[in-house]
Amino acid sequence: MDNYLDPANDNAVLGASQYGNFYISQDGGYSYLDPGANVSGEPAEWVSPIAADYNQPGTLYAGFTNVNKSTDGGNSWNILSPLPVNSISDNEISALAVANSNSNLIYAARRIRWEYSSPSTMYVTNNGGSFWTDITSGLPDSLYFTSIDVSQNDANTAYVSLAGFCAGTKVFKTVTGGNTWQNISYNLPNIPVNCIKTVPGSGNVLIATDLGVYILNAGTTNWISQSAGLPNVIISDIEFNPALNKIYAATFGRGIWETDLTQIPH
Repeated sequence: MDNYLDPANDNAVLGASQYGNFYISQDGGYSYLDPGANVSGEPAEWVSPIAADYNQPGTLYAGFTNVNKSTDGGNSWNILSPLPVNSISDNEISALAVANSNSNLIYAARRIRWEYSSPSTMYVTNNGGSFWTDITSGLPDSLYFTSIDVSQNDANTAYVSLAGFCAGTKVFKTVTGGNTWQNISYNLPNIPVNCIKTVPGSGNVLIATDLGVYILNAGTTNWISQSAGLPNVIISDIEFNPALNKIYAATFGRGIWETDLTQIPH
């Protein structure tokens, strides 16, 4: 499922299996133990998201029904202040992000639960998790939030991607910390968007979909396919390694693919 690699220690890794079962290793995965990330034994999503604050080495966040935090690389955990109570059902967190430019600003999304008629919800905290604000207004709460990404330079600028087959509701952007949202789906096809990332060193946005990778260059309103060379399968995740000039795209069933970062407009 999701994972974290310690940038200061190649042998320190944190990984997860379905429904929030976490494992930590200090020897590159040869041995591992349960770090007790799910402090309160809460329900967890099929993929429980992990977010790292790289400005504070060792600080990690993991999403269950609420958000848990570690300050020692995942070895020990505590629960942050609970998210506001949904009167129908406190759904599992499906997406999580911490701002690069403000460590106290964290976004968290809870998934929709159709079987309980319980909508999806989006929250933000600007004080490190002591208090959360519901910022769902302006977003389609009848769809599944798959991914959140925050601008590298502006904590109030963030993006959220959505799954489902509802035309014209794929990607939304805020420049006000979630007070207002803009639909930037534009010309995207009616397919699920599984991951969204801002391209390092630019204001461009890259997404992973069920039918390839698309980019939206800053200041434009036209998504462009960047899928040449990729297999015709679901693209589930995107990661960058600027030091190696690489972009990595993870697929559902066809492995991980790479290209040079300089091949993508940025």
